[in-house]
Amino acid sequence: MGGAGEEAGQDSHVQGIRRAQQVQLAASAGTVRELAKRTAGAAGFGMLAAELGFIALRIQSEFPDCKAMRRVDAKRWQEVWIEFEFESRNFLAHMHRLDGCDLIVCWEHNWPDCPLEVVELKQALSRRQGLTAFPL
Repeated sequence: MGGAGEEAGQDSHVQGIRRAQQVQLAASAGTVRELAKRTAGAAGFGMLAAELGFIALRIQSEFPDCKAMRRVDAKRWQEVWIEFEFESRNFLAHMHRLDGCDLIVCWEHNWPDCPLEVVELKQALSRRQGLTAFPL
């Protein structure tokens, strides 16, 4: 019936499946972390939008992430398109078009030469809390 060679083949097949599942889980964990970081940017913006002078009109999965209105003065609002990133330099890594949005909202601004306006949520939250730094 089942010889030693057949059992060894089954064992290696099972081990191969387990390795594939581990790789898939690791890739999924990375995707979940990235999604959590991006979602945190959108959630953080939602919490601070009013005090930063914005009203979010639409959040979407494609670029750019958000259509919003920004208060210009007491009677005027301006439409803006926002991309959420965990770090501002991720805008480059994701190969977004500079002309596709008006500003980046991120947790940490780490792109010194960014040609777009950047709203750093960590700094805004630190000011709100009266802190000099806000740990993640």
